[in-house]
Amino acid sequence: MKPERFVDTYLGYLLGQANHALFKAFEDQVREAGLGSLEWRVLAVLSSESPMSVGQLAQEVLSQQPTVTKLLQRLAAQGWVSLHDDPADQRRTLVTITVAGERKVAPRLRPA
Repeated sequence: MKPERFVDTYLGYLLGQANHALFKAFEDQVREAGLGSLEWRVLAVLSSESPMSVGQLAQEVLSQQPTVTKLLQRLAAQGWVSLHDDPADQRRTLVTITVAGERKVAPRLRPA
């Protein structure tokens, strides 16, 4: 009998595998929309809670803040999000999904 492998019982690995399998089934729809997986997660999160600080958004989409900051600049250039200073704290940037961003992500929320 083969000994049990660590990864077969490691919850973090199993959850990662489940996440990968779920996204693989949905990935074609995301790609057809012209989105990458991180772009999709950012727009999906913002569709239900906007505005949001860049730091909080990075936590929500499970990515590093510098990576999300660069992505947000591209999404803003495409007109899918808007960036503005937080009136309560000028050091923070708030992100809001635009109408165009909502149109991009809304048809894919239910299938997700």
